Amino acid sequence: ARAHVAFWADVVRRCPDPLLAAPASLLALAAWQAGEGALAWCALDRCADVDDAYPLAQLVGRALAEALPPDTWEPTG
Repeated sequence: ARAHVAFWADVVRRCPDPLLAAPASLLALAAWQAGEGALAWCALDRCADVDDAYPLAQLVGRALAEALPPDTWEPTG
């Protein structure tokens, strides 16, 4: 997850606002999985600046608000 945090943080820094919701949400997800809750919240705030109803952001926000530990994530496939 830490490698994904670095990647998505770089994408978010470079991304124009109309395309920002997806990378910011993915940064939030990766940050949560890496145990970086504060960064995850910051990424969600940035996402909300451009799309306050982005579905992935809402899911990650709910996980953070309910203080779910990252190990509750069960990847499939």
